[in-house]
Amino acid sequence: MAKNLILFLVIISSWFSLDAISSYKISFLLPSERKNDTISPDSAFREVKVAGYRNLPADYGRVTGFDFLDPLRIACLSNSTGSFYIYNLRSRKTEQKVVFAAAGDYQAISVVGKNVFIACADGRIIEVSNFRSPRRTVKEYGTHLTLRQNVSGICYDRINKRLLVSIRDVDESGNNFKGIYSFDPVTHVMAVAPVVKINLGDSLINPANSRKLQ
Repeated sequence: MAKNLILFLVIISSWFSLDAISSYKISFLLPSERKNDTISPDSAFREVKVAGYRNLPADYGRVTGFDFLDPLRIACLSNSTGSFYIYNLRSRKTEQKVVFAAAGDYQAISVVGKNVFIACADGRIIEVSNFRSPRRTVKEYGTHLTLRQNVSGICYDRINKRLLVSIRDVDESGNNFKGIYSFDPVTHVMAVAPVVKINLGDSLINPANSRKLQ
């Protein structure tokens, strides 16, 4: 079930530009309000109560990715400024701004312990180690993916200790599917073959059956 949820989130982030996030509004559920939140073992989804909304500060710009540091803090990635922000959902304040690169096209962010990994549209993966420390370090890794594929999603698979990277546009391996690729956060190598192939002809994602996605 957890794996299905991870893949669902990666797929969604690769197909949509997260305009709801870029309009500076997010919905969430605070830890103190989760006691009645239950999940069925037979379902990959659960019903939750939306506890409230937060309007992100305008100086974040267009936010194309975010991830939780803990239940109260999220890392919000600015699309083009080469920076991300640590936002506290409870205090509604920015705790930290981290500048990691020059202006560019940055699409998604994933928190892995004390490090964060940022996916660039052109296929590069940027690692910011000890990102909360003034002595943080930034490294950049190339992959076989390019701007033609338009990388747009990344998340951490805790079970298999790997990052899952998704694309928005053309998959060089074939026209009938989109691949999800694995990136090793230790060796910094991306597998050329996708770990998951999403069949674009599947009835679940056929526009005629779009209600099934709701």
